[in-house]
Amino acid sequence: MVRHRSAKPGTAVQFRPPPPKYRARLPSLAGKMCAEAHLTVASQLLLITRAAMSLIMGLTQQKSVAKDFDNQLISLFKQYAKFVKMAGKSVNHLAEYEAQQLADRLSAERKQLIFNQLTTQMAVFGEVLAHDEKLTDSPKLLWRYLNKLRYTPCPDIFDKIQDTDIVEIYGSDQIHIFQNFNFFDWISIPLEQILSLTWYENTKRDAKIQKLLFKEASRIISGEIKSTFVPNVPWHWIEEINTNGQYRFEIRIKWVSPVYSNRQLAAFISVNECRNLIRTRPV
Repeated sequence: MVRHRSAKPGTAVQFRPPPPKYRARLPSLAGKMCAEAHLTVASQLLLITRAAMSLIMGLTQQKSVAKDFDNQLISLFKQYAKFVKMAGKSVNHLAEYEAQQLADRLSAERKQLIFNQLTTQMAVFGEVLAHDEKLTDSPKLLWRYLNKLRYTPCPDIFDKIQDTDIVEIYGSDQIHIFQNFNFFDWISIPLEQILSLTWYENTKRDAKIQKLLFKEASRIISGEIKSTFVPNVPWHWIEEINTNGQYRFEIRIKWVSPVYSNRQLAAFISVNECRNLIRTRPV
């Protein structure tokens, strides 16, 4: 029993049930409210499910696109190897699964840069052959490559290159972006690693030589040196890291020359002489 506030003190008042016409409507109203609540929850779950499915599909498509790009990149490496063979040289490759593992470790930006490097170099090789020039003519090959990228080299570098010299170009991040075909006479490093990793990830030298190389590179990157120069690095041994051949040889960096794009340092050329190749393991 509950006392109504309008009742006199000491008097208990009972609540009366609602009239029959309202009582009849109560179950239907409650059912409608439950149904609406159930529909709202179901709608929210449906929206969440659709969003999740859309996200999964988007990620799946991204992975598929990335996988396709990786396959294109691996295919380009194989096409590049054909030009190496045309120049009378040979180059090693990673196994398919190893190439994929390497690609998985690289950023999308790095993959795109490698893709651009490969397509640019092969376009240059095509120009060389179209003009009846030799792929092993290093000064002309270098000139065509730099011209293709609209890079500005120091003009004296071309006259300093001899027939047996190894010519390389490194970006300001010290990653290898170009080499002449003599380069392949001295290495067993797989092509995929050459263009993907820094020189100090692919090879090792005496710690004192490493310091000298970093010092000379920093002089170029800082802008202290703006012309072709002879680096203060003596003859030294260089050894490959984690390759089948594990090649070792002596190298002398004869010339280093900065390369510019829009008056900003874009890369630097290294002209090297090598001797005393030792194949530690057969390839």
